[in-house]
Amino acid sequence: MNIKVKGTDYIVYSAEGGIALAKFASKKEAVQFMKKEKKRAEEIVAKKRQELIETATTTKAKHRGNSHEKDTRVITVLSEKNPKKAASKSYKRFELYRNGMTVAEFIKAGGHAGDIDWDSKRKFITVQ
Repeated sequence: MNIKVKGTDYIVYSAEGGIALAKFASKKEAVQFMKKEKKRAEEIVAKKRQELIETATTTKAKHRGNSHEKDTRVITVLSEKNPKKAASKSYKRFELYRNGMTVAEFIKAGGHAGDIDWDSKRKFITVQ
């Protein structure tokens, strides 16, 4: 937003389209209006951001819980040693694999469903 003086009036314009939003008799009133509008916009953005985070978290939790919670497919480790980069998060998750463990057990132990897909495509494990 910005303020332009026209005669004795202070007009507040939108930043994007240059649309007149309000007209005031003093600069102080125009500045106060701009501060209130900025605060209101920030509150709207914060609320939307929180809604998006909550939606993403809920969706992720539902997906994890429903799709793998009862997955009884059995994992067989084909790689003799951990093929992941040492000290990486994926290295630690690969260490969770045990021959004969189910996909559900791996997820419950802290593994990720994406790890199973990635590792099976690269023939580090099989899932049957």
